[in-house]
Amino acid sequence: MVTFSQIQQTFDVVGEPTAVITLDSDIRIIVTQRGGRLLGPFLSHESPSIFWTNPALAHPESFQTFIADGEWNMGGERVWIAPEIQYNIKDRTDFWGTHGIPAAMDPGRYSLINH
Repeated sequence: MVTFSQIQQTFDVVGEPTAVITLDSDIRIIVTQRGGRLLGPFLSHESPSIFWTNPALAHPESFQTFIADGEWNMGGERVWIAPEIQYNIKDRTDFWGTHGIPAAMDPGRYSLINH
């Protein structure tokens, strides 16, 4: 499982813009520019996310490979349009093989602005 510190180090090394939101009890959420994702929550710097996070985020090298391979699912949370199968799956008998996000729905051009 990938910890808060590992993810932050990975994003820092590769120059990936992020912001951290600190909640009560020092719980943290990482907001990514790439994909507009919310990663976490993390109970401490060395705890893994409560929700699934892609293991590729554990190390800068694996994350760079993830990006170079055109992968998109970093994990985390995102508000999404439903029913997903209607818009994102071309062949229901091959769910993961035909899963795609229409560019009109998610052009992937985000800017992260810290206030």
